[in-house]
Amino acid sequence: MKCLENLKNELGNGYCFQNHLPEVEVLKLLNASRSAFSEQTISSLEAGNLKIESVIFKVNGKPILGCDIFVKDVAGAAEWICYDNLTEDIRLENCVAELPMLATLDTFAENASLSYTKCNFEVINGKAKKKQDALTQTLV
Repeated sequence: MKCLENLKNELGNGYCFQNHLPEVEVLKLLNASRSAFSEQTISSLEAGNLKIESVIFKVNGKPILGCDIFVKDVAGAAEWICYDNLTEDIRLENCVAELPMLATLDTFAENASLSYTKCNFEVINGKAKKKQDALTQTLV
């Protein structure tokens, strides 16, 4: 795992950890069986081009813990793209504290060949771009 201090120094303002729900509230939500329950973000950690959010969501009527992994397809992009959802072996202590969340993100990034500082995604022109190109060629 990258050293936390080194990563914070390298990323500067690109590193941010936020805890949105205290552990006591998370436990209440996990033990509640509410029909009106909606997904809740527990905490989030942004590290350059990668982000992890720990969440509580409902599966078959039961609240469970999970982590959502987000990436930026272009450095400096404002929008995050959901890359993967982790639901196996997610424990509460790994969802409310900075170091365990960073360890989860770091392991995932290493296994998926993702980088905190580089975007390694191929740019794909969508249909809107193709239509605009076709219109431009017709006018020329």
